[in-house]
Amino acid sequence: MDIDQAFELILEHYNGQFKNEKSKPYKLNERFTGNEFNYKRVYTREGDDWHWLTITNKGEGQFMATFTDEKGKITDWHFYSVKGNELILSDKERVEKDGRLSFKHQINKKIAEAKHTIINEPNKHRKRGEISL
Repeated sequence: MDIDQAFELILEHYNGQFKNEKSKPYKLNERFTGNEFNYKRVYTREGDDWHWLTITNKGEGQFMATFTDEKGKITDWHFYSVKGNELILSDKERVEKDGRLSFKHQINKKIAEAKHTIINEPNKHRKRGEISL
């Protein structure tokens, strides 16, 4: 899975969660993303200047998504990892009502799988009884 696919799958995950709500989907905000396109992308909703979704490439298949509240303060951090063609939500952290950070919730839930990848790995022949990772 390449970087663009990971960004798109994470965005689809959040837009899919909000389909039942009356809120509009997140769209790329080029003004705030600027020239950091491969490192960080900022998504906003039409007519909403405060609720941002920011997805950051932390390197080596690691991504972080942050959310802001109506005051523009970051309230949630979601951590993703890419393993092969799978996108996995590994951890969540959020600000509690009293202003303190909650502990990281370890999730390790498969969110999506890329339909195709740019990198094609050759099939490796395994010996009988060998486990594939």
